[in-house]
Amino acid sequence: MTHLTIACSLYNAETTRAGDLSVFFEQLKEIERKSERDTERIVLVDKKTTDNTAEIAKSYCEPGYFHFTDFANAKNQLIERANGSWVFIAEPDMKYDTDKLADIIKASGGMDYKCVEAWQKIKFPNGGDKKVLYTTLMRNSARFYGMAFPTPKLFPHEECGIDDVIGEHYIDEDAKRIEGRRPLIKKELSELASVKGNVEENYWAAKRYFEIASLGHISDEQAHERIHSLLTEAIKLEPGFGPAYYELGAHVLRCGCPSEALDLATKGFNKGYMPCQVVINGALEAMGSNVRFIFLSR
Repeated sequence: MTHLTIACSLYNAETTRAGDLSVFFEQLKEIERKSERDTERIVLVDKKTTDNTAEIAKSYCEPGYFHFTDFANAKNQLIERANGSWVFIAEPDMKYDTDKLADIIKASGGMDYKCVEAWQKIKFPNGGDKKVLYTTLMRNSARFYGMAFPTPKLFPHEECGIDDVIGEHYIDEDAKRIEGRRPLIKKELSELASVKGNVEENYWAAKRYFEIASLGHISDEQAHERIHSLLTEAIKLEPGFGPAYYELGAHVLRCGCPSEALDLATKGFNKGYMPCQVVINGALEAMGSNVRFIFLSR
């Protein structure tokens, strides 16, 4: 089986703030060479593209074409075509540290997770930047969700993080990105409002509310009420569902309630959900305690 699929979807990407599209494809070639693994390349071009993106892509591969509906769907179409056990979805507006990325790919053979995250440095047009986690590798069985700002639909125990910065992402200001994706956000919020009565649907809806609120599209108060309600209901429906304890504990910790977070995370850990250890230690630190939970396998 192919070890790695390098995939990307393109729309009017002839030139981005990161450089010309040909430079992007040269980066992909370098990643393939340095990773020293069996790789394949999948490129899809949006049918609505109006510049020379498709012509440039043809110099490096045989691109396919797709019809864009939302951002999660665009990524999932790439993964569904992948033959590699791992998938790396590349972004044309990113400059990669090809050495660090190749090292992660080399190490991925021994990983049991479904997703590997590393850091990227967001570079804004005004010269500002910020460091955020970036989905680097995914198993071909994983999928994204979120119409406007997609994230992997994976539980905490299925993901791992690596403390490396693997590139610089040249994007628009958050306000401009949100404005451009507002119709998709509105549509997603409409669908989320009808979610109720199913454990996993409640869980994923709560995660989406947090992610949408973090971008400023709904108020923290609106998000808190809905997140708390959805996760509390998930726990009532299935008291042994560990991820709900983890997410609700993490949420109330962010809201400044460490004692409640400690109680929830402890319950989740006692039900066998190991990632709750992270929330336990975060709550203890917020409470000013010098005690820390020692991470053990179980």
